[in-house]
Amino acid sequence: MKKLTIYPLSPIELSSGITILKIASTKLMLQVNQSLQCANEGVVLSQDGEIITAKSVNYIGDILQPIDFNKIFGKILIKNLLKQIDDFELNELHELNSTLQSKVNLMLFESDLPGTVLDNWDLSRLLKYLDFQIEEPIYDDLYGIIEGIVSVASKLGDTRLIAFCNAALYLSDDQIKALDCEMKINNIEALFFESATLRESVGERTLNVVEIDDDFVKFEDDSID
Repeated sequence: MKKLTIYPLSPIELSSGITILKIASTKLMLQVNQSLQCANEGVVLSQDGEIITAKSVNYIGDILQPIDFNKIFGKILIKNLLKQIDDFELNELHELNSTLQSKVNLMLFESDLPGTVLDNWDLSRLLKYLDFQIEEPIYDDLYGIIEGIVSVASKLGDTRLIAFCNAALYLSDDQIKALDCEMKINNIEALFFESATLRESVGERTLNVVEIDDDFVKFEDDSID
């Protein structure tokens, strides 16, 4: 289980599903925002007692901004594909790569150009050269965008913490509960870090809700089902 520690407060458990973090301090809001994207003193993310880096976070931020599914999941897609390639397929790809290199070298020779293509077999580089595109889910609202992100993450087995900024402002209580249920089924962890002005009903009795006031006092909802 991942935990978010904001000094001097006790760690916040980020279990599967949605954790809503309501923050009253603008300064702290910025600090948490930055820490989820890069290292930041005073805010630490850990898993099973070990500090983990921002690479373990799938930072989405504000869902009103354009969402690039390829940027978010492209590397994960290639990593998954590399795990699935067997020896026969690997040999086929190596032969195709050799054929391509030979053809280009022949073209260089026939054109009397002073260059050559080295025989450096690197499957990862070969796959990165190909223009992979994530099959982007169809959506027509902000709820659909988040649902699409969760769906793709589930299909790719992406274990990164998904972090959204003020996402709950654009969702109804029922939509948040539905997303939480879907994430729990797929063992996905998400953090909604929100302004403290967020309506009180969000997450009531069903979600892990943590509030931090201006005095850095933490309040947790103990009525989670």
